[in-house]
Formats: sequence, C-alpha cells, structure tokens
Amino acid sequence: MDPLFTAVAVALVGKSAGALFDLVSSKIKASRMLARVTSGDSQPNSIRELAGEIEKFATSDSTFDQQIRALFASQAVDQGNESAANSVQSSHVQKLVQARDINGDVTL
Repeated sequence: MDPLFTAVAVALVGKSAGALFDLVSSKIKASRMLARVTSGDSQPNSIRELAGEIEKFATSDSTFDQQIRALFASQAVDQGNESAANSVQSSHVQKLVQARDINGDVTL
C-alpha cells in the first residue's frame, strides 16, 4: 500500500484534513469505513481499511489520484517544516497520544 493513503486516512481520523476530507468524502460518499473512522473508530485495522479504500478509488480514477496527491502535498507545505506524520504498525497498542506544543503539565 502506498504510504500516502495511510497518511491521508490518519489525517481524516484526526479531523485535521479540511479540503482533503471534502475531496475524499465526495468520492467515497457511501463509505461505511469513512463514517466509522471520522466518528471516532481509530483502530489501526480501520485506518488501514480506509487507506485501502481510498487507494482503490485513486487507482481506478487518475483524476482523483492526482487531486488527492496535490492536495495532500499542499497541506503538508502549508504546515512548513514543523509537520510530522506518524504510523503505528502494532496490534499491541491500546492507547496512543500524539501532541504538539504542550505548555504546562500533562497527566495520563
């Protein structure tokens, strides 16, 4: 699987996607997996399934593939050199926290 589609799926789960979400949801409107992950199901298998769904549509529609790649690249550039993408490939992770610019105490 192209790592781009995993990164897109993770961005959709994090609800930090904006125009990217609009593009993906317009293409895969009836996707139960998109609805699941954007409503809080952030299990690794669900994210992989969504990434696979997005890749399937991109493979069959070159215009969509070009649009998603260009939009994802432009959003990464908009964030400057401070952007990061993480991928967890373990079935043993039960909880995961990703944060940026924390000021003050954090208690887990």
